[in-house]
Amino acid sequence: MLPGITTINGAATKLDPRYTDDQRQVYGAFLQETFGYRNIAFLTLAARIDGATSFPKDTRNYWYPKASLAWNISEMDFWKGMGSWFSSARIRGSWGLAGNLSGIGSYDRFTSYLSATINGIATYNINPALGNPLVEPERASELEGGVDLSFLNNKLGVVFTVYNKRL
Repeated sequence: MLPGITTINGAATKLDPRYTDDQRQVYGAFLQETFGYRNIAFLTLAARIDGATSFPKDTRNYWYPKASLAWNISEMDFWKGMGSWFSSARIRGSWGLAGNLSGIGSYDRFTSYLSATINGIATYNINPALGNPLVEPERASELEGGVDLSFLNNKLGVVFTVYNKRL
């Protein structure tokens, strides 16, 4: 082992190349509530908090909110006289944030060294994949809207959805 190297992965000659030591912990909590009004309108609010030890201690936990709204047009009084062939219609929309806590390895935020031998002499070089001590998980925001229609006593249905996702 070279001076400053304290793990088997840093040895110039490794005994078992399949050995790894991964101490990562990923954890999370989720809370969601749906509020409805007479089977006509529904509002869903949710929040998720996730964390992973692969990120810095001060910024280890991340919050991801979401909200959605749905309106059952077919439950409105004016819809009741439309006839039996058009069973139901619903308009919906939602927005939310999502993240990727497993996008980096347990120790990828640190700059590491690679071990090697040159003419039988143990040496180590800086890893070309430099670490970033301020790294944060990927985050994505998505806005979605759509219409759900059903016909002939719910025997035939059409779902139309549009969305915009930004990374």
